[in-house]
This record gives sequence, structure tokens and C-alpha cells, in this order.
Amino acid sequence: MLGDVAGARPEEIVQLIASLDGDGVALAPSRDGGTSALLRAPHDAIAAGFGPESAKVHRERALSAGVRFEECALPSLAIDVDRRDDLERLIASDAPAKHTRAAWREIAERMS
Repeated sequence: MLGDVAGARPEEIVQLIASLDGDGVALAPSRDGGTSALLRAPHDAIAAGFGPESAKVHRERALSAGVRFEECALPSLAIDVDRRDDLERLIASDAPAKHTRAAWREIAERMS
């Protein structure tokens, strides 16, 4: 999971982990088509590839490698802070990271 997924809910992380029972790839996409979290078993089942449309890249790599692929749409993991509107979504969310949201709210106010 990348560090820009500041509002991740523990129960959604558990759900992602539970989705992969055995070998394969599990992915939580960001709302913009990227990858917020990637679980690979074994760790080299596919190569990681982050950036724009990386969720699609991971799907294709899993298909090409012939490994099981699970995609989990998890709301708290879908918000990765790449742009100002992502930050606004995080601040407005009910994410459990109240101190992180408060800090970002203060930074956003100073930038306005």
C-alpha cells in the first residue's frame, strides 16, 4: 500500500488480504485507475508497476502470468492523494485518520 492512501481503514486492508487465499494477486484500485494497494503471493508473482492506469497494467500482468487475480473496490483505499481534489475528498471523508485529515485541512486552508 502506498503512503498517499492516508485514510485507509484497517477493516478494508483485512478485506484485501482475505481476498487472496493462497497464491495470486489482489489489488485495490484508486478512483483514478491507479493502484492504491497491491498484494502478491508469492511476492514476485507479477512485477509491480505504479502510475497512471496501473490497475489495468496489474490486471494484464496477472492474466499474462496465469495467476489468480482479485480486484477489491474498497472506498477508503480508493482515495490516494495525487491531486488537490483527492485531498479535498480525504478531508471531507470519515476516514479514521482524524489527525492526518486535520493536518491536511490546515495545509489546504493555508494554500487557499
